[in-house]
Amino acid sequence: MSANTAIEVPDDPADGGKNDEFVDAVARSNVQGAIAAIRSGSPILSDLETKGNVKMVGSMYDIRNGKLTFL
Repeated sequence: MSANTAIEVPDDPADGGKNDEFVDAVARSNVQGAIAAIRSGSPILSDLETKGNVKMVGSMYDIRNGKLTFL
């Protein structure tokens, strides 16, 4: 899912916190948006990444099982 991908809102948005898939989609979108903002907001980091000197990746931590997933 890219930062510009639409997220399907549950029928009852107030119930979104109880919908694991919705919460996960919103969290992933936030991580991807943060990485995009770092790339566009920091020419220095963006240049270093383009040259292969650094790699910027987002990740999600699952508090239920302790797993870290890189996006």
